[in-house]
Amino acid sequence: MGNVKTLTIEDREYTTVILPPIKAVMLHARLCSMFGGTIGKILPKDLEGQQSAVLPVIAAALQGVDAEKLPGLIVDLIGQVKLGGTSLDKTVFDKHFSMYGADIYPLAAWVIWENVKSFLAKSGGGWSSVIQEIASSSPATM
Repeated sequence: MGNVKTLTIEDREYTTVILPPIKAVMLHARLCSMFGGTIGKILPKDLEGQQSAVLPVIAAALQGVDAEKLPGLIVDLIGQVKLGGTSLDKTVFDKHFSMYGADIYPLAAWVIWENVKSFLAKSGGGWSSVIQEIASSSPATM
């Protein structure tokens, strides 16, 4: 099941199904419009084994997104995640995250990471300098 990814936060095991490539490209385009031109520079060129370094940077970058656009993006991203077979969509979002609010940004960052890393790995060498800049100026999020 290579298309299903799992993230464990404390004792909660979240799962997501990887988007088809066209939807991942659409997600990337949406992120570019929200982050401006810097989204193409957020991640390092070599993405293998980088999840622990990249997720806090993506989560910090999300917190800087336009306040009117961010909630829709977060709900759309996390709405694809399941916890124990239950989708964390709009119907259960508030109930779940009223108990586990600290999971919101790490989950959104993880869904972004899992869906765009495969085609961003070859997107150019400008990624590592911006990830270092953002990481050095952002508070730890994970």
